[in-house]
Amino acid sequence: LYDRALSFGCKAIDFDCYDGLDEPIIKHADTLGNSYSFEAVLRNITPDLFKISP
Repeated sequence: LYDRALSFGCKAIDFDCYDGLDEPIIKHADTLGNSYSFEAVLRNITPDLFKISP
């Protein structure tokens, strides 16, 4: 999700962070949609994603 935005040249990303059961989570505010591990999202953001927009 976030990696796709960065790979297309997005320059800023806004994370909605909440307390999860065991760790912080990221999800879109006030929705019943998916939530993602904060750590997993940050680990997925690699320098390769900034090739289009350094």
